[in-house]
Amino acid sequence: MKQYVYSKLDDYLKSINKNQSWLAKELKVNKSTVYRWCKNDESGQATNTPNVLYLIKLLRVLDCTVEEIFELIE
Repeated sequence: MKQYVYSKLDDYLKSINKNQSWLAKELKVNKSTVYRWCKNDESGQATNTPNVLYLIKLLRVLDCTVEEIFELIE
C-alpha cells in the first residue's frame, strides 16, 4: 500500500487568519517555499514538505502539531 503526505497547511493558516506571506516572513523563507509546502498535486499528495529543521520552526511559529498541518495517507 502506498503512503503519502497530504498538506493541510494552507487550510490551517486560514483557520488562524494568517497567510502564506506572513508565514514566510516568520520563518525567513521565500513565499514560494511556503507555497510549495501548502500545495497538493492532482492525486492529493503534498508536492513538497519542509525538512526537519523547518518543520520544527513551523510547529513553534504556528503552535500546532504535525497532524494539524500534514496528514499521512495510507
